[in-house]
Amino acid sequence: MFDLTDPLDKDVDDLLEAAASWHARLDLGTAKLKDFERWRDADPRHAAAFARIVGTDESIEDVKFRLSDEVDEFEEPPVSMSRRHWLGGVVAGAGAVVLGGGGLFAILNQHAHAETAIGERKSLTLTDGAHLEVNTDTRLSWKWGVRKKEVWLKQGEIAVSVPASSQFVSIHALGYEIKPTEGEINVRIRDGALEITCLKGESQVVGPPVKRDPNVVIEEAAPLVLKQGQAYYSASQTDDLKTLKDTEIETVEAWQSDELLFTGQSLSAVVEEFNRYLTRKLVIRDRSIEGIRLGGRFNVHDAPLFLQSLRGSFGIHASDDGDVIALTRS
Repeated sequence: MFDLTDPLDKDVDDLLEAAASWHARLDLGTAKLKDFERWRDADPRHAAAFARIVGTDESIEDVKFRLSDEVDEFEEPPVSMSRRHWLGGVVAGAGAVVLGGGGLFAILNQHAHAETAIGERKSLTLTDGAHLEVNTDTRLSWKWGVRKKEVWLKQGEIAVSVPASSQFVSIHALGYEIKPTEGEINVRIRDGALEITCLKGESQVVGPPVKRDPNVVIEEAAPLVLKQGQAYYSASQTDDLKTLKDTEIETVEAWQSDELLFTGQSLSAVVEEFNRYLTRKLVIRDRSIEGIRLGGRFNVHDAPLFLQSLRGSFGIHASDDGDVIALTRS
C-alpha cells in the first residue's frame, strides 16, 4: 500500500492536486469517466491519492471554484459510475443512497437527485438551512458545496428558500440561471416555458445564452432583477415582467400547503391545474362550460370535494369515463 504522507516524496503534492482536479471535474460533470479511469489505472499512486481526496471535500473546494468556469451551464445529470467502480476500493464510501419520507435520493459525487410522483410533494432542508419545496411530478438535482450551491430543475416546480448565511446560490432551468439572495423564489416549468416568481427578497435572472455570429460583437445584457412580488414569464412576447397582486402571490404559494387557490380563472384553466395532481385526469366534454369562472381554495388531494362544488354551484356533472373523469352539464 502506498503511503502518501511521506514528506520525502516530492510528487505527493502534484498527485493530490491532480486527484483533486479529477474529483472536482467529475463533480461538475465535465470529465469523461473513461479518461478518469485511464488516469487512475496508470499508476497505483493515482488511485491512492484519489481515495484520500474523495473523503476530504473541504480540501478541494478551491479547485472546484476555479474549475466552475469550465461550465457555462450544467443541464445533464453527473457522470454515473457503476457499482463495481464504487465498490472497487478507490472510491468506496463516496456515494450513498438515502431512503427517507417515501422518496429515493441518490447521492453521487455530491450531486443529489430527487423526484416526486403525481400528487406528491417533498420538503428538503439542506446543510446551511436552505430549504427546497418540491411540487408534484417534479425532477431536480442539486449540489450544495461551501463555495458554490446549485439546483437544476428538469421538470415541474420548486420553491427555494435561501437564508442570509447561504451564498453563491444558483438555480438552473431551461437555459436560465436564477441567483436569489436572502429570501424565497418559486420556479416552474410550464409547457416548455419558465415562470419565476420572487416571493421574498430579490433575485437576478440571467439567460438563456444567445447563439451568436463569432464575427459580431454583442454586448452582454445586464441580469434581470426580480424584486419581491415580481414575476418573470419566458413565454411572454411583451409583458414578461409583472408585478403581482397579493392574491396572485397567494395563488403561486398555495401549493406549498397542498392547496390550489382560484380567483376567477376559467374552468379549463382550473382543470389544467388540478390535473397536475391527479393520475386520473379531468376532461371537459362540453365546450360550453370551459369559460365558466371559478373562485375558491381547494385541497389538491380532495378532488371529490372540488367536483361536488362544481355540481352544486354550476350544475356540472362528473362521470366515470374509463381512464378519465368527464365533465358535462347535468
